[in-house]
Amino acid sequence: MNSHEKFMAYCINAARKAGKATQKNPMVGSVLVYKDMVIGEGIHEQYGQAHAERNAIDRALQNYPDLVQESTLYVTLEPCFHQGNTPPCVQHILKHNIQKVIIGTIDPNPLVGGKSIALLKEKGIDVQYGILQNECKFLIRKFIANLSHRPYIILKYAQSYDGFLGQADKQIWLSNQYSKILVHKWRSEVDGIMVGTKTVLIDDPQLTTREWPGDDPTRIVPDFKGRISASANIYNSDTKTLILTDDPSSAMNRKNVYFIKAEYQNIASYWESIFAEGIYSILIEGGQKIIKSVLESNLWDEARIITSPKRLKSGIKAPTIKGRLSQKQTLSGDIIHTILQDSA
Repeated sequence: MNSHEKFMAYCINAARKAGKATQKNPMVGSVLVYKDMVIGEGIHEQYGQAHAERNAIDRALQNYPDLVQESTLYVTLEPCFHQGNTPPCVQHILKHNIQKVIIGTIDPNPLVGGKSIALLKEKGIDVQYGILQNECKFLIRKFIANLSHRPYIILKYAQSYDGFLGQADKQIWLSNQYSKILVHKWRSEVDGIMVGTKTVLIDDPQLTTREWPGDDPTRIVPDFKGRISASANIYNSDTKTLILTDDPSSAMNRKNVYFIKAEYQNIASYWESIFAEGIYSILIEGGQKIIKSVLESNLWDEARIITSPKRLKSGIKAPTIKGRLSQKQTLSGDIIHTILQDSA
């Protein structure tokens, strides 16, 4: 790994600390480096607040003002070109006469899309981009999905060793306690969690992060036929619940429960309605019908599959997912595969 890659990797690792606090903005990391020494570090900490490169520059100005112009700025994503919640970062770079900028990947937002790189070059700045490009693109995968006005969609399910999700109308636990804790961690990292109506009717899940410290995601359930009982756990006041329906006027008067409009046989309309409610990432935990519908629509980004050593011999067949294997891990006998859409 050369020095450019070393500092870009540092930026990537720092950027991840923000988690979902950036909302529909990308996670971005930046450092200002003088002769192999980091003199300023910044990340995009929260939606609506200063961006990573501005934070890195401003912190360097506080401690090493005389070194800023002679330093190299590293940033995982092309600096913004337009006025949004914050001023354009490209102008902040020019204002402080930074003469060398190393960029991970071009901003996919058409409002930027190479414009900042072109401006910096026009002003005589030494610009290089494409450093750890794949890793930097992976860092902003949620942002890329959000540009299409839909959440980043993660499918999660457990299957038996012989490839079954479960058995009809029965509650069967396949994953072990360690995998359960990991799933609750995953829940804390997304804005919303979704299950199908039948899963609620059979399992009566709480869909919270009770096994892991962190905020509960918004619970989301399609219930177009009004089959879910008012006593179901998803209707308790632990956290917010969204019910997808074609008749929002059917809403019950219950704290933290909201009925939003979607089209029964148009799964793309689910994502439009959910995104409009501020849900920018979603974990879909089943059941079989909704997972199948999402896969058939091809509107998904990531799948996390927990394979148990248990065998069922018969039951509801698990889907076959085509994509790119991103990660494989083992937790006390459970094998967990993370698969990405080929385009991710």
